Amino acid sequence: MKNSLRGALIIGTATFIEALRSRILVVSLFFALILVGLSVTAASISFGEQSRLIIDVGLAAASALGSLIAMSLAVVSFASELTRRTAYPLLARPLPRGAFVAGKYLGIVAAMEVVVVLMGLATAVTVWLFGDPVPTALWGSLWLTGIEILVVVAVALMFSTMTVPVLAATYTIGVLIVGNLSADVLRYAVRLEQDGVLFGTVLHGFYFVFPDFEKLSLRSQAANNLAMPADFAMTGTGYGLAYACTTLLLAIIIFSRREAI
Repeated sequence: MKNSLRGALIIGTATFIEALRSRILVVSLFFALILVGLSVTAASISFGEQSRLIIDVGLAAASALGSLIAMSLAVVSFASELTRRTAYPLLARPLPRGAFVAGKYLGIVAAMEVVVVLMGLATAVTVWLFGDPVPTALWGSLWLTGIEILVVVAVALMFSTMTVPVLAATYTIGVLIVGNLSADVLRYAVRLEQDGVLFGTVLHGFYFVFPDFEKLSLRSQAANNLAMPADFAMTGTGYGLAYACTTLLLAIIIFSRREAI
């Protein structure tokens, strides 16, 4: 157990350093700064709406770019370890495959949380420079974006353990799209069930398979300087952690039972 934990931490640290050296993170920060700049330009046109537009664009960038980059890092990092065979010496030692997956997960998540924090700070500083107070909901939204990253990386790693990188990325993007539409899917499923349509029950069941990213979003409240709903952040955190842990466990089980690497 101690060796597994130590191995996971070593792999996680190496993955974290590798991710921070990756050009993809530099590009993400560059685009984040561009988006903040565009929001400032748009805000200068809409007098009195500066902070709302800056926060809306900044948080949208943190969520969308963060998710896409997290997916790319997870798929590329995991696949490259196997393609270059750099993981083989580790897996040949008495290191459980689960520790390898967990280590990759921890390293990628740590790197992405740094990116999300930097994006959030850039947004907050821009709002502050305009002379407006930073809404409390902005920090809550950033926290939940960090939880969203946990889910995205877990999903990407799960698909990476079972298929080739191109398909893993495709499946993960599909989950991201469905996850952002899950709330609408649920409302539609409930409406069909009320009308007695069997497909509504099937659709309702699928809702619980995919993540519901609306449970991890406070962007509207932050942009409009509204108070956070009571216990929303706590409930979202619990939901996100449960989904991420379950998905990561599936990834570990799949990779542990995989015969060919």
